[in-house]
Amino acid sequence: MKPALKLFSPHPVIVLSTLLLLAVVSPATAQTAPATASWTPVGETNTPRPDYSQLEYWMMAAQNPTANVDVLFIHTTTFKDSNYVDPATGGWLSTPLDPSKPQVWNQTIADAIQEPNAAAITNTQVSVFAACCNIYAPFYRQAALPEVLMADPASAERALSVAYTDVEAAFDYYMANLNHGRPFILAGHSQGANLTLWLLEKRMNNPEYRRKMVAAYVIGWSVTQNELNEYPHLEMCNTATQTGCIVSYNSQGPGATTSMARPGAISVNPLLSLWTTSNDTAPASLNLGTVLMPPTVAVQTETPQFTGAYNQDGALILTNPPTLPPMAAASQIYHPYDYALFYRNLEKNAKDRINAFHIKRNRWAPVQ
Repeated sequence: MKPALKLFSPHPVIVLSTLLLLAVVSPATAQTAPATASWTPVGETNTPRPDYSQLEYWMMAAQNPTANVDVLFIHTTTFKDSNYVDPATGGWLSTPLDPSKPQVWNQTIADAIQEPNAAAITNTQVSVFAACCNIYAPFYRQAALPEVLMADPASAERALSVAYTDVEAAFDYYMANLNHGRPFILAGHSQGANLTLWLLEKRMNNPEYRRKMVAAYVIGWSVTQNELNEYPHLEMCNTATQTGCIVSYNSQGPGATTSMARPGAISVNPLLSLWTTSNDTAPASLNLGTVLMPPTVAVQTETPQFTGAYNQDGALILTNPPTLPPMAAASQIYHPYDYALFYRNLEKNAKDRINAFHIKRNRWAPVQ
């Protein structure tokens, strides 16, 4: 019998990488939160909102779309408050360099556009959809690390809500001006997946939008049973070709002492083709390829059959936890590599769901 996992307490401080992101871990069960004395509304009062009619506010936007399906991708957390960054190593600090400086709750949109690694890091994930979809990825006013990890829940919720207003505005602009009637996929990672879930809750109750959604990939964040109960238009994927449903998981090893999975999470195993929310173990032989890309590594590498996986207590447990850099982690939390570990399976799955979507609507045009 597989032992039970120890789930996290709200707002743990988990250092996952000096290069990539940390997860934004907050309850995020409500869409808004009351103002509190600790909240400084920097993002709302001092940070201009992006105008998505202007190309500069899109990290990626297909100029001459050739695919018959789009993906709207909400990128992972790439922004850290510089007051918490070690100037010598670039690593994250748990205490500020200058305690007198005010906290930074949200990245400005100008800084988002200028951030040097954001597009490269996003490409390591969104590229799983490049073979099947036109890619659209907006810049947005990210909630800052480590403030959102360490803040009280109400303040963290408000910072994330600033980020969400941008994501919702980008979606609304995309649907009105860029979609042109095409089916679409919603996807994201970490903070971006959290905001994607909010978007699913608030916008996919529109039957017309829901009819056009091939699937949603809420990866590096959790969808809970309580959320499915509260938003009955949401549904987890139970097979590899189901459409209009959600794929969600958080990668970790069997020896993890904490978990990125939220209590009540429902995990979908990307290696299984049938009943993907089952606890069946998928062997490594089903893993079509783990792909690491710059800036994670100097040169792109691909390893087939890298690891198997199984669902347990809302988390996706790796049968072969990585032991070599850059993925080695004493915590056995592999959050930055949620896409990379199952890269080729996700790539194939997107194509399979698109083909199933077209067959259902008698618009069959297979994606190879």
